[in-house]
Amino acid sequence: MNKMNYDMLVGEEVTVEAIRYKITGVIEFQQGNYYWREFKLVGENQEIKWLSIDKDNPAERYSLFQGIEAFFSLSTPEYENEKYTLAESGTATVIAVEGEVDAERNERVTFKEFYAQTNELKLLSYEKWSDESEYSSGKIISASQVEYHGEITESSRTEKRKVELSTLKKLKNGQEIAIGRTIYKVVGWANYHQGSYSWIEYRLLPKSGKQEAWLVVEPQGDKYVLSLFKTIGNKQVSLNTTGSQVKYKNKTYNIEETGTAIVTRSAGDVDFDPNEKVRFTDFTNEKKEILSKEQWSDGIEYSFGRILHDAEFELLEYVDPPFWKKEKVKKTMLISLIGLVILFFFALSEGLIHFPQATIEKQMRESAMYEEVTNVTFKDPSKTKSTIYKSDLTVDQTCENLIELDPERILYVTTDKENIEQGEKMIQTKKETVLVYIGEDQETYIQIFPNKDYQNSYSSYHAANHSRLRSFYVNSRNWGNNQGTTQQPKNYSDGSVERSIDTTHYSGVVASARQNSINARKQDGGGTGFGK
Repeated sequence: MNKMNYDMLVGEEVTVEAIRYKITGVIEFQQGNYYWREFKLVGENQEIKWLSIDKDNPAERYSLFQGIEAFFSLSTPEYENEKYTLAESGTATVIAVEGEVDAERNERVTFKEFYAQTNELKLLSYEKWSDESEYSSGKIISASQVEYHGEITESSRTEKRKVELSTLKKLKNGQEIAIGRTIYKVVGWANYHQGSYSWIEYRLLPKSGKQEAWLVVEPQGDKYVLSLFKTIGNKQVSLNTTGSQVKYKNKTYNIEETGTAIVTRSAGDVDFDPNEKVRFTDFTNEKKEILSKEQWSDGIEYSFGRILHDAEFELLEYVDPPFWKKEKVKKTMLISLIGLVILFFFALSEGLIHFPQATIEKQMRESAMYEEVTNVTFKDPSKTKSTIYKSDLTVDQTCENLIELDPERILYVTTDKENIEQGEKMIQTKKETVLVYIGEDQETYIQIFPNKDYQNSYSSYHAANHSRLRSFYVNSRNWGNNQGTTQQPKNYSDGSVERSIDTTHYSGVVASARQNSINARKQDGGGTGFGK
């Protein structure tokens, strides 16, 4: 029954952790070659939960989430006195929807998932949709805790003809292969020898997407075994001290085989040296999934793989590529492209090309977390307007959230030294000045305006203490204009109000958010299986 849970139908009932729910909606997501479905479950008391099931492992453990109203920091998440660590982040596309769900096909969502530092079964999730951000808490549950009470309707599958081993040994570059619902193209290959045993690996690129895969063909007499591998990040894998066991995505894999292989031949778009050696170790779990560790001369790579069945593998008709896709033409085009790239970067360095930057205010305007209140015009000849927003969060939470919107362009963050948590905050980027403060109605306000010096004409809106906020603003600007000095400028005095600022309180938050932003842009590279 567990293997069919991925195909559960809207309108049917399911029992999860001994509680009966009705399935009222389904959203199917795609991230590269990875698919999963989220089932909207409604209980008898109208409580809503979401059950997430991976397509490739429908009999494994699931994720069960429930929306929360609480806000948690994405750089240092904490919820119910539990600290969490980032486990995964990325962007996915909605490829199918059904039932009562607030999502549309082709809609994109950016997500981050965290697991508790003391209990990796406890989860936190953040999703940023086009119109809002959602926070939820959850946990990992076993497939045995899910009992589906409906029927599965599956279209009959035609058994695919088994491809001859002699054909699989001679696949050409450009050959297309269907594996499940993904179509790949062969772009290169390599032959391996380990003693008298040999096998071949084909480097595959999907027709839609960039994540490569490796098709491993292992002869066994007149028969063969096919497997598909994809690279995973080294930081996603934890190896025990003896090297006999690894852990990946909360699954444990035990050592099964180790050895040394030699690359005897290779061709196409692959990165191998003649007679290059690789030390490999294969780990498997009870589902016969494979985690491979490969130690090359230039480093260690991990990849995750599984055995392919005939029903999910098909060779498509080979079509000779047109002339512009042939190797010699592609090299000429590549040289021309390199020239264009050099010209582009020259123009960029000379300031001939400019790209618009997404400002904090633009991201605030697109977020449901902030409400635009009014505009304030500065009392100077420029008549510069600043926009006022309101937040339901505290000034500290608001400041942390705004830092995460644009951490890489932040110049500095200052805060009221006398009231470090709830006092005024000022974020200075290359383009904007952002003030966060408490209004006279005890609400949190954000004032945002271009990054210029308005010391003599600055005006605020609805501040609990106008002169106090103005003096904090001026002192922060003074410090920002004199960061090269060894000491802060003398405190600005406005009547009886003496202001002092702290310039280090949010430095750790900025550094952490900036590193998360950099990591989110990085893409996994390299090969899979025993390839590089």
